[in-house]
Amino acid sequence: MLKLGCFLAIVFAARLSHAHEHLRPDDVGFTRVVISATATTATAPTEAMSATPADTQATDFKPLVALAMAGPPNHCHGNIPAASFAKQMKDHVIAPLLDTFKVAVFVTCEPDETALWEAFLSDLGSGLLATRVSATYSGLPPIEQTRWRADLCHDAKMCTAYWLQYGHLRGTQLLIEDYEREQGVKFNYIMKARNDVFYPDDAFFNPKWLLMLPDSSIAVNSVEFHTSDRWVDRKWAPMISDQFMFGWRDPMDKILNISNSDYPCDNSHIETILKEFVEVLHIEPKVVEWQLSQPGCNKFVNGNPKNGWVQGECKRCWSP
Repeated sequence: MLKLGCFLAIVFAARLSHAHEHLRPDDVGFTRVVISATATTATAPTEAMSATPADTQATDFKPLVALAMAGPPNHCHGNIPAASFAKQMKDHVIAPLLDTFKVAVFVTCEPDETALWEAFLSDLGSGLLATRVSATYSGLPPIEQTRWRADLCHDAKMCTAYWLQYGHLRGTQLLIEDYEREQGVKFNYIMKARNDVFYPDDAFFNPKWLLMLPDSSIAVNSVEFHTSDRWVDRKWAPMISDQFMFGWRDPMDKILNISNSDYPCDNSHIETILKEFVEVLHIEPKVVEWQLSQPGCNKFVNGNPKNGWVQGECKRCWSP
């Protein structure tokens, strides 16, 4: 694994020098920089944020990944202990990354949710660059001031849910920027994840998905937890999954800031809204064979005892 990690780090360095000329030299995560306080629109935090002692460690010449989450800490956990979901994230997502990347986890939530989130993050174990949970940015602008307002989004119930979800994810984005400013680093990748899902026993996040992903693309999961097929195989489906999403910093920043966009969309489903949004931004969505299951909720379709996991080759999936 060490040799593979070294090889992938060399691949990453080569990609930065040949495929990402638009990045400034101080944008790469393994170069320590001083970021001006005027370089971001984020305001200074107004409360203490939890952070691991690893905050002060050098980045060890590994690219940096920020894992972004938001919302209630026990959403759709049902009767399953939170530690079981933390183990899924640790074993299937974080552990496969640590040989090649430095990984930090950031969460925005309501003030009364911080303790449960901190407990969840502590169950992710050691090896992380940092973990931060904060309610600093939990206050949202009125929905009428966002793209979820009635003239741009036409299903009041669904649009309110998206306002809450992506408003808090925007808060997590600001939390990431605070950390960068404090530590003098820049994250190369952002991963939007969930803490209420399980993965197939033999499925582990592939570091090459990040390293080899084109800089104008994002990648998303192939099977959503509430379906029993690969959405990418539905030729009629103009959508992309929003349940697990990752990519280079620039396109992911734009997506996490969707609430501040103003393009109209007549569809009420977030998958279609995002599909149209990435087209406007000229971001190409790629699909990787990455299946999710949600055993603690009423959307437990994929991976349940009756359906099992979706079988067969994903012919439309991207593979580096």
